[in-house]
Amino acid sequence: MSTDKYVIHLTKCALKNKNPKEKPENLSWNEIFSLADKHMIVNMLWYSVNKLTEKPAPELWKKWTEIKNKAVVKDIIQRSEYQKIINAFEKKHIRCMAVKGIFMKKLYPASDYRTMSDIDILIDEKNADRAGNIMRSLGYDCHIFGKFHHDEYFKAPVMNVEIHRQLFSNSEVNFIKYYKNAFAEVEKISGYDFAYKMTDEEFYIYTLAHFYHHYSEDGSGIRSVIDIYILNHSIYPKLDKQSLNSKLKKLKLLKFRNEITDLSEMWFGKNKATPELMKLSSYIIGSGTYGNISNRINNNIKEKGKLGYFIYSAFLPLFIMKEKYPVLKKVPVLLPVLWLWRWISAVFTQRDLIILKLKAIF
Repeated sequence: MSTDKYVIHLTKCALKNKNPKEKPENLSWNEIFSLADKHMIVNMLWYSVNKLTEKPAPELWKKWTEIKNKAVVKDIIQRSEYQKIINAFEKKHIRCMAVKGIFMKKLYPASDYRTMSDIDILIDEKNADRAGNIMRSLGYDCHIFGKFHHDEYFKAPVMNVEIHRQLFSNSEVNFIKYYKNAFAEVEKISGYDFAYKMTDEEFYIYTLAHFYHHYSEDGSGIRSVIDIYILNHSIYPKLDKQSLNSKLKKLKLLKFRNEITDLSEMWFGKNKATPELMKLSSYIIGSGTYGNISNRINNNIKEKGKLGYFIYSAFLPLFIMKEKYPVLKKVPVLLPVLWLWRWISAVFTQRDLIILKLKAIF
């Protein structure tokens, strides 16, 4: 058994609360831990490894246990802070809707199994300044404001919050069009007038869309496949399949949904391996939680061709440049000047990335 297959086995046992097989002698605990860490599932795998007779060496097991304990504490803090934030927004009549992990957690066997790097909350763009004032009043520092489609806030020791003006960047044209009115199909959270959550159908679609966004650019890891497996065995059976499939076709996500579902059932269910699924499995496992830059470059070349990617990379379109250089929102005629500035600054700040791109192209 290979390291990646054993990591998948430990993940499956954690999800299903089963006793795992003992580690094969040819495998290294350090490599198992490293792969799990790369995919941000170390804390979940702890619950499987803890059931084994032969555990990792004391030093590694201590580190592993500390990560698990920190994940439990972080989970408690994140859920508590989320309540404080939506309560504060409610008080000021700011419409808001949390997405992704904060609700996905509730579907896992234990909330701390599903880690979150940050909490994502959508608001109406007109309320960005008011929301920022509220976040500061709650002890958050603003790291980025008005530059991207979300503003970033941090509060020591572990809280990262992204306040979204829209759910996707302008480069995701298909998704931007679909989520133009993201509050259209939502439900009020019980006890609130201004805090919402997505319907089950929209939550399923958004989770898949967000997964595809990362998968098609940098790649996405094991945790994203677990999310789809969890959704398929909790929310999906209750959904209107005709409505769901119609929306997935519109977003060009139906084929992707079927492929990831097949992979999740190969990993955690009873599906047999096929050459196509093994290729997909290798890509996912090699990506890590948030993918890598090599995947992004290769995916772009595959989509646009070598010449097309070279031109695109050198002359980013205006709607993307606006996110990088907000001054273009008011003075778009500066686009050629900022193209030049981007090239010059990249030589000094992103030389390795430029070399990587040129090697892939030429």
